[in-house]
Amino acid sequence: MNEDIQIRLDDLIKRLQTAYDGIGHNSGRPYVYFVYPSKQESTLQRMMREQLRNNTHLFFHCLDLLPLTIQCLEGQEERRQELLDKPRTQKSTVDSIVALWKERIYAVIIDALSEAQIDKRPVVVLYGLAALHPLTNPSVLMEYIADKPPRNPHNGTIIPIVVFIPGSRPPLGSRQYYFLDLEPQLDFYRGEEI
Repeated sequence: MNEDIQIRLDDLIKRLQTAYDGIGHNSGRPYVYFVYPSKQESTLQRMMREQLRNNTHLFFHCLDLLPLTIQCLEGQEERRQELLDKPRTQKSTVDSIVALWKERIYAVIIDALSEAQIDKRPVVVLYGLAALHPLTNPSVLMEYIADKPPRNPHNGTIIPIVVFIPGSRPPLGSRQYYFLDLEPQLDFYRGEEI
């Protein structure tokens, strides 16, 4: 299993180095989805730290969604749980939390890109997406980001975003995945798979 992740990480890095400007041309958005087995989370994060390093061409902005989602609700845990326990307010509460998460994640991406170096090509890497469960999923997040795609502050080009999704791919399922191996089967929101 680790070998498969390693091969795919190598392919990802090669694709970013050799086809940076071409990523997403066929799908409409420069998203690269990397689905991996949930039980391989710690292995994947170790490999990411070792391999997704800034080099002469690329500058990686790696964002862990777990601390971001926790920070968004810090100090509001009891109120949040109280609202989620009430059937009448549950949907609006979930929608409010998800909206807060999406806005915060987007703001952190934009802040990270403000540090982009003029001589390097920035790449945003999102991981720790299990933090979105059970309120939302990666496809919903990427659809939100697509509405106002992050751009390189130096030249205005849309930035590639690599999305590490814990879960699995259905056999023979093109452009679909199971987030955390759970139903329902979800569609990638534009982008390409690796």
